[in-house]
Amino acid sequence: MNNKSVLLGSLLLLVILSGCTATAPATVSPQSSSASTPLPTMADKDTLAKATTTTPSFEIEGLHNGDIIANDEVNLQVQLNNFTLVDRNTEHTPDTNQGHIHYWLDSNPTDPGAAVQIDKDPEHILLSNLKAGQHILTVKLVGTDHQPSTETTTQIITFMVKRGNATDAATNSEPPKSENASPTPQPTAKSTANEADADSAVFSITGLKNGDIVTTQDLKFAIEVNKLDIVNYGDNPEAKAGEGHIHIWLDTTSTEAKNAMKVYIDPKHTVIKNIAEGEHTILVGLVGNDHQIIGDRQAITFSVNR
Repeated sequence: MNNKSVLLGSLLLLVILSGCTATAPATVSPQSSSASTPLPTMADKDTLAKATTTTPSFEIEGLHNGDIIANDEVNLQVQLNNFTLVDRNTEHTPDTNQGHIHYWLDSNPTDPGAAVQIDKDPEHILLSNLKAGQHILTVKLVGTDHQPSTETTTQIITFMVKRGNATDAATNSEPPKSENASPTPQPTAKSTANEADADSAVFSITGLKNGDIVTTQDLKFAIEVNKLDIVNYGDNPEAKAGEGHIHIWLDTTSTEAKNAMKVYIDPKHTVIKNIAEGEHTILVGLVGNDHQIIGDRQAITFSVNR
Protein backbone atom coordinates (compact mmCIF):
# COMPACT_ATOMS: atom_id res chain seq x y z
CA MET A 1 0.00 0.00 0.00
CA ASN A 2 2.83 2.30 0.79
CA ASN A 3 4.55 1.53 -2.54
CA LYS A 4 1.35 2.34 -4.42
CA SER A 5 1.03 5.64 -2.59
CA VAL A 6 4.60 6.53 -3.44
CA LEU A 7 4.04 5.62 -7.10
CA LEU A 8 0.83 7.64 -7.36
CA GLY A 9 2.51 10.59 -5.73
CA SER A 10 5.40 10.45 -8.20
CA LEU A 11 3.05 10.33 -11.19
CA LEU A 12 1.08 13.28 -9.86
CA LEU A 13 4.28 15.28 -9.42
CA LEU A 14 5.33 14.58 -13.04
CA VAL A 15 1.95 15.75 -14.38
CA ILE A 16 2.19 18.98 -12.41
CA LEU A 17 5.75 19.66 -13.58
CA SER A 18 4.91 19.01 -17.27
CA GLY A 19 1.96 21.41 -17.06
CA CYS A 20 4.17 24.16 -15.73
CA THR A 21 6.72 23.81 -18.56
CA ALA A 22 4.21 23.61 -21.50
CA THR A 23 4.31 26.43 -24.06
CA ALA A 24 1.49 28.90 -23.57
CA PRO A 25 -0.80 29.47 -26.64
CA ALA A 26 0.02 32.56 -28.75
CA THR A 27 -2.22 35.58 -28.28
CA VAL A 28 -2.95 38.37 -30.85
CA SER A 29 -2.72 41.92 -29.69
CA PRO A 30 -5.73 43.96 -30.80
CA GLN A 31 -3.32 46.49 -32.31
CA SER A 32 -1.35 43.88 -34.30
CA SER A 33 -4.34 43.15 -36.57
CA SER A 34 -4.94 46.81 -37.48
CA ALA A 35 -3.54 48.59 -40.57
CA SER A 36 -0.03 49.90 -40.27
CA THR A 37 -1.06 53.38 -41.55
CA PRO A 38 -1.71 55.62 -38.54
CA LEU A 39 -5.16 57.14 -38.22
CA PRO A 40 -5.36 60.94 -38.48
CA THR A 41 -5.14 62.70 -35.19
CA MET A 42 -7.26 65.62 -34.09
CA ALA A 43 -4.29 67.88 -34.85
CA ASP A 44 -4.15 66.55 -38.42
CA LYS A 45 -7.87 67.18 -38.88
CA ASP A 46 -7.55 70.70 -37.51
CA THR A 47 -4.68 71.45 -39.92
CA LEU A 48 -6.70 70.18 -42.89
CA ALA A 49 -9.75 72.16 -41.82
CA LYS A 50 -7.72 75.35 -41.46
CA ALA A 51 -6.15 74.89 -44.89
CA THR A 52 -9.62 74.48 -46.40
CA THR A 53 -11.36 77.27 -44.55
CA THR A 54 -8.69 79.96 -44.88
CA THR A 55 -8.56 80.03 -48.69
CA PRO A 56 -10.11 83.29 -49.96
CA SER A 57 -13.26 82.97 -52.03
CA PHE A 58 -16.41 84.92 -52.83
CA GLU A 59 -19.94 84.60 -54.17
CA ILE A 60 -21.86 87.11 -56.26
CA GLU A 61 -25.53 87.67 -55.58
CA GLY A 62 -27.92 89.77 -57.61
CA LEU A 63 -26.47 88.76 -60.99
CA HIS A 64 -25.74 85.38 -62.55
CA ASN A 65 -24.31 84.11 -65.80
CA GLY A 66 -26.94 84.24 -68.54
CA ASP A 67 -29.26 86.66 -66.72
CA ILE A 68 -31.47 88.96 -68.77
CA ILE A 69 -31.90 92.41 -67.18
CA ALA A 70 -34.91 94.54 -68.03
CA ASN A 71 -33.58 97.92 -66.82
CA ASP A 72 -30.41 99.97 -67.02
CA GLU A 73 -28.92 99.13 -63.62
CA VAL A 74 -28.28 96.16 -61.37
CA ASN A 75 -27.23 95.89 -57.72
CA LEU A 76 -24.54 93.35 -56.85
CA GLN A 77 -23.69 91.84 -53.50
CA VAL A 78 -20.24 90.29 -53.16
CA GLN A 79 -20.09 87.90 -50.21
CA LEU A 80 -16.48 87.46 -49.05
CA ASN A 81 -15.10 84.33 -47.40
CA ASN A 82 -11.78 84.46 -45.52
CA PHE A 83 -10.98 87.79 -47.11
CA THR A 84 -10.95 91.26 -45.54
CA LEU A 85 -11.16 94.50 -47.48
CA VAL A 86 -8.52 97.09 -46.57
CA ASP A 87 -7.86 100.62 -47.77
CA ARG A 88 -6.17 100.33 -51.15
CA ASN A 89 -4.36 103.65 -50.70
CA THR A 90 -2.88 103.18 -47.23
CA GLU A 91 -2.60 99.43 -46.61
CA HIS A 92 0.23 97.73 -48.49
CA THR A 93 1.27 94.92 -46.13
CA PRO A 94 1.21 91.61 -48.08
CA ASP A 95 -1.46 89.25 -46.76
CA THR A 96 -3.17 86.43 -48.66
CA ASN A 97 -6.44 87.14 -46.89
CA GLN A 98 -6.48 90.92 -47.28
CA GLY A 99 -6.89 93.27 -50.20
CA HIS A 100 -9.74 94.62 -52.25
CA ILE A 101 -12.00 93.87 -55.23
CA HIS A 102 -11.35 94.66 -58.87
CA TYR A 103 -14.13 94.51 -61.43
CA TRP A 104 -14.26 95.23 -65.14
CA LEU A 105 -17.46 95.84 -67.09
CA ASP A 106 -16.97 95.41 -70.83
CA SER A 107 -13.28 96.29 -70.51
CA ASN A 108 -9.97 94.43 -70.56
CA PRO A 109 -9.60 92.40 -67.32
CA THR A 110 -5.85 92.03 -67.86
CA ASP A 111 -5.39 95.78 -67.33
CA PRO A 112 -5.46 96.70 -63.60
CA GLY A 113 -5.69 100.36 -64.56
CA ALA A 114 -9.05 99.75 -66.23
CA ALA A 115 -10.56 98.13 -63.13
CA VAL A 116 -13.11 99.64 -60.78
CA GLN A 117 -11.61 99.14 -57.31
CA ILE A 118 -13.74 98.35 -54.26
CA ASP A 119 -12.33 98.45 -50.74
CA LYS A 120 -15.53 98.89 -48.71
CA ASP A 121 -19.23 98.04 -48.73
CA PRO A 122 -19.00 95.08 -51.16
CA GLU A 123 -22.65 94.23 -50.61
CA HIS A 124 -23.81 97.41 -52.39
CA ILE A 125 -22.15 97.58 -55.81
CA LEU A 126 -24.25 99.37 -58.42
CA LEU A 127 -23.79 98.88 -62.16
CA SER A 128 -25.66 101.77 -63.76
CA ASN A 129 -26.36 103.25 -67.19
CA LEU A 130 -26.28 99.82 -68.80
CA LYS A 131 -26.95 99.91 -72.52
CA ALA A 132 -29.15 97.32 -74.20
CA GLY A 133 -27.17 94.33 -75.42
CA GLN A 134 -24.69 91.83 -74.03
CA HIS A 135 -22.26 92.72 -71.23
CA ILE A 136 -19.33 90.94 -69.63
CA LEU A 137 -18.49 91.46 -65.96
CA THR A 138 -15.19 90.18 -64.55
CA VAL A 139 -14.67 90.23 -60.78
CA LYS A 140 -11.43 89.41 -58.94
CA LEU A 141 -10.14 89.40 -55.40
CA VAL A 142 -6.73 91.06 -55.40
CA GLY A 143 -4.11 91.57 -52.73
CA THR A 144 -2.72 94.88 -51.56
CA ASP A 145 -0.33 94.69 -54.54
CA HIS A 146 -3.31 94.54 -56.94
CA GLN A 147 -2.38 90.99 -57.98
CA PRO A 148 -5.00 88.18 -57.89
CA SER A 149 -5.23 86.66 -54.43
CA THR A 150 -5.25 83.13 -55.90
CA GLU A 151 -5.73 81.67 -59.36
CA THR A 152 -9.33 80.73 -58.50
CA THR A 153 -10.59 84.06 -57.13
CA THR A 154 -11.96 85.26 -60.47
CA GLN A 155 -15.53 85.11 -61.74
CA ILE A 156 -16.83 86.08 -65.17
CA ILE A 157 -20.52 86.78 -65.75
CA THR A 158 -22.07 87.33 -69.16
CA PHE A 159 -25.54 88.91 -69.09
CA MET A 160 -27.97 90.69 -71.38
CA VAL A 161 -29.90 93.93 -71.07
CA LYS A 162 -33.18 93.81 -72.99
CA ARG A 163 -35.94 96.35 -72.82
CA GLY A 164 -39.38 96.22 -74.34
CA ASN A 165 -39.89 99.63 -75.94
CA ALA A 166 -39.12 100.76 -79.46
CA THR A 167 -36.42 103.23 -78.41
CA ASP A 168 -34.41 100.55 -76.66
CA ALA A 169 -34.83 98.15 -79.55
CA ALA A 170 -33.38 100.76 -81.89
CA THR A 171 -30.51 101.39 -79.47
CA ASN A 172 -29.82 97.67 -79.23
CA SER A 173 -29.51 97.39 -82.98
CA GLU A 174 -26.66 99.90 -83.23
CA PRO A 175 -23.67 97.92 -81.85
CA PRO A 176 -24.22 94.86 -84.06
CA LYS A 177 -24.39 97.05 -87.18
CA SER A 178 -20.79 98.10 -86.64
CA GLU A 179 -19.79 94.45 -87.10
CA ASN A 180 -21.36 94.11 -90.56
CA ALA A 181 -18.98 93.25 -93.37
CA SER A 182 -21.17 95.10 -95.87
CA PRO A 183 -21.51 98.92 -95.69
CA THR A 184 -25.15 98.64 -96.80
CA PRO A 185 -26.62 95.77 -94.73
CA GLN A 186 -30.18 94.54 -94.90
CA PRO A 187 -30.98 94.35 -91.19
CA THR A 188 -34.44 92.83 -91.48
CA ALA A 189 -33.44 89.74 -93.46
CA LYS A 190 -30.21 89.25 -91.53
CA SER A 191 -31.69 89.62 -88.08
CA THR A 192 -34.39 87.08 -88.97
CA ALA A 193 -31.81 84.48 -89.99
CA ASN A 194 -29.54 85.12 -87.02
CA GLU A 195 -32.37 85.23 -84.50
CA ALA A 196 -33.55 81.83 -85.72
CA ASP A 197 -30.05 80.43 -85.16
CA ALA A 198 -29.76 82.12 -81.76
CA ASP A 199 -32.61 79.96 -80.50
CA SER A 200 -30.83 76.72 -81.41
CA ALA A 201 -27.11 77.17 -82.21
CA VAL A 202 -24.81 76.50 -79.25
CA PHE A 203 -21.11 75.94 -78.69
CA SER A 204 -18.78 74.72 -75.96
CA ILE A 205 -15.07 75.16 -75.34
CA THR A 206 -12.82 72.35 -74.13
CA GLY A 207 -9.12 72.37 -73.39
CA LEU A 208 -9.22 75.82 -71.80
CA LYS A 209 -11.11 77.16 -68.80
CA ASN A 210 -11.07 80.10 -66.41
CA GLY A 211 -7.97 80.17 -64.22
CA ASP A 212 -5.90 77.83 -66.39
CA ILE A 213 -2.13 78.28 -66.55
CA VAL A 214 -0.79 77.62 -70.04
CA THR A 215 2.86 76.53 -70.34
CA THR A 216 3.10 75.97 -74.11
CA GLN A 217 4.21 78.33 -76.88
CA ASP A 218 0.85 78.10 -78.66
CA LEU A 219 -2.63 78.20 -77.16
CA LYS A 220 -4.67 75.20 -78.27
CA PHE A 221 -8.31 74.46 -77.53
CA ALA A 222 -11.42 72.99 -79.12
CA ILE A 223 -14.70 74.68 -80.02
CA GLU A 224 -17.62 72.29 -80.43
CA VAL A 225 -20.50 73.82 -82.41
CA ASN A 226 -23.97 72.33 -82.60
CA LYS A 227 -26.86 73.25 -84.91
CA LEU A 228 -24.82 75.68 -87.00
CA ASP A 229 -22.82 74.82 -90.11
CA ILE A 230 -19.40 76.50 -90.02
CA VAL A 231 -18.72 77.93 -93.49
CA ASN A 232 -16.31 80.37 -95.14
CA TYR A 233 -17.98 83.76 -94.91
CA GLY A 234 -16.01 84.88 -97.98
CA ASP A 235 -17.91 82.37 -100.09
CA ASN A 236 -21.21 83.08 -98.35
CA PRO A 237 -21.40 86.81 -97.51
CA GLU A 238 -25.17 86.93 -97.09
CA ALA A 239 -26.90 85.90 -93.88
CA LYS A 240 -28.41 82.44 -94.13
CA ALA A 241 -30.14 80.52 -91.37
CA GLY A 242 -28.05 77.59 -90.19
CA GLU A 243 -24.72 78.97 -91.44
CA GLY A 244 -21.99 81.05 -89.86
CA HIS A 245 -18.53 81.02 -88.32
CA ILE A 246 -16.70 81.87 -85.08
CA HIS A 247 -15.22 85.13 -83.83
CA ILE A 248 -12.46 85.17 -81.20
CA TRP A 249 -11.28 88.37 -79.54
CA LEU A 250 -8.02 88.27 -77.56
CA ASP A 251 -7.28 90.96 -74.96
CA THR A 252 -9.45 93.64 -76.52
CA THR A 253 -12.45 95.61 -75.34
CA SER A 254 -13.75 95.93 -78.89
CA THR A 255 -16.12 93.30 -80.27
CA GLU A 256 -16.13 94.62 -83.81
CA ALA A 257 -15.67 92.06 -86.55
CA LYS A 258 -12.51 93.74 -87.81
CA ASN A 259 -10.78 93.06 -84.46
CA ALA A 260 -11.76 89.39 -84.30
CA MET A 261 -9.91 86.24 -85.29
CA LYS A 262 -12.28 84.42 -87.62
CA VAL A 263 -12.53 80.63 -87.46
CA TYR A 264 -14.37 78.71 -90.18
CA ILE A 265 -12.10 75.66 -90.65
CA ASP A 266 -11.74 72.85 -88.11
CA PRO A 267 -12.78 74.71 -84.93
CA LYS A 268 -12.07 71.56 -82.89
CA HIS A 269 -8.37 72.28 -83.42
CA THR A 270 -8.17 76.02 -82.77
CA VAL A 271 -4.63 77.38 -82.30
CA ILE A 272 -3.48 80.87 -81.34
CA LYS A 273 0.25 80.87 -82.09
CA ASN A 274 3.06 82.42 -80.06
CA ILE A 275 0.88 83.72 -77.28
CA ALA A 276 2.78 86.02 -74.92
CA GLU A 277 3.37 85.31 -71.25
CA GLY A 278 1.04 86.98 -68.77
CA GLU A 279 -2.68 87.09 -68.17
CA HIS A 280 -5.10 86.99 -71.11
CA THR A 281 -8.82 87.01 -71.79
CA ILE A 282 -10.48 85.56 -74.86
CA LEU A 283 -14.06 86.21 -75.89
CA VAL A 284 -15.65 83.64 -78.20
CA GLY A 285 -18.93 83.90 -80.08
CA LEU A 286 -20.86 82.47 -83.01
CA VAL A 287 -21.71 84.86 -85.83
CA GLY A 288 -23.66 84.67 -89.07
CA ASN A 289 -22.17 85.05 -92.53
CA ASP A 290 -22.80 88.79 -92.11
CA HIS A 291 -20.71 88.82 -88.87
CA GLN A 292 -23.79 89.49 -86.72
CA ILE A 293 -23.59 87.82 -83.32
CA ILE A 294 -25.61 84.64 -82.76
CA GLY A 295 -26.53 83.81 -79.18
CA ASP A 296 -24.30 84.41 -76.16
CA ARG A 297 -20.54 84.81 -76.07
CA GLN A 298 -18.17 83.07 -73.67
CA ALA A 299 -15.23 84.75 -71.93
CA ILE A 300 -12.24 82.89 -70.47
CA THR A 301 -9.41 84.43 -68.45
CA PHE A 302 -6.16 82.44 -68.23
CA SER A 303 -2.42 82.93 -67.70
CA VAL A 304 0.63 81.95 -69.74
CA ASN A 305 3.69 81.03 -67.67
CA ARG A 306 6.47 79.05 -69.34
